[in-house]
Amino acid sequence: MPPLPIGNTLQVQNRLQWREWLIENHDKETEIWLILPKKSSGKQRIPYAETVEEALCFGWIDSTVKRLDEHHTVQRFTPRRKGSGYSQPNKERLRVMAEQGKVIENILEEVQHILDEEYQYPDDILTALQQDEETW
Repeated sequence: MPPLPIGNTLQVQNRLQWREWLIENHDKETEIWLILPKKSSGKQRIPYAETVEEALCFGWIDSTVKRLDEHHTVQRFTPRRKGSGYSQPNKERLRVMAEQGKVIENILEEVQHILDEEYQYPDDILTALQQDEETW
């Protein structure tokens, strides 16, 4: 299988600019490769968690990361497929963003069932916590 080509790219300076792009394009575009400075570059960058939080608000998700050059990577963002699952960290991100009123209305309707779920602790973590008398 040939490597995934880098399509349209976007470079933003901050979270607000990323959100503004999503507001304007979330329902028009099928993908965007977000150009992100590497930590080692010393350039201003949007933390990974913030890029994902904003994307989730518009029904988008991150995927492939590629090296662009010595100082930058590109991360692919696309609209989520209908019916695709959410990882536990993304469920928690969605909850926080929904509480802040940042998830757009049609996405909020789609994910309401996720927001209503109780947090599911992984069995291995729950077992470890229960075995520690001081913690449990």
